[in-house]
Amino acid sequence: TLRALGQTTHYLASYVAGHRRRLQPGWEHSQEAVANAARFGITLRQDETWVQPHVRGVPPDAVLHFAWQPPEWLRELLRVRRLGTSDQRNRNDTATRTAGPLPRSGQGRRSVWRHFPPARQRG
Repeated sequence: TLRALGQTTHYLASYVAGHRRRLQPGWEHSQEAVANAARFGITLRQDETWVQPHVRGVPPDAVLHFAWQPPEWLRELLRVRRLGTSDQRNRNDTATRTAGPLPRSGQGRRSVWRHFPPARQRG
């Protein structure tokens, strides 16, 4: 399970999914729009263009924070296959991923993984 943390929750509320958009009469889509839509398995009609997925109102230097909890079957597999010191073993149950600044056009996103001890089980 991937869960947004802190301000990231607010940023994701303004996420715009990629979608088709109808063009004004006489306008044409670009070949770039055709290629971007095709990456999602979509074929554009002559009167359509593709709007790329994006997030509105997020500062360019924003850092996104997520917590990831692996499914139970994977946690069990990790317990069985775990190697290394006991300190490393304790850190493998839960990880938080921090994605760097949002990518500008043509750039990738840098990622940093931070490990935290597993949450305590409530009895």
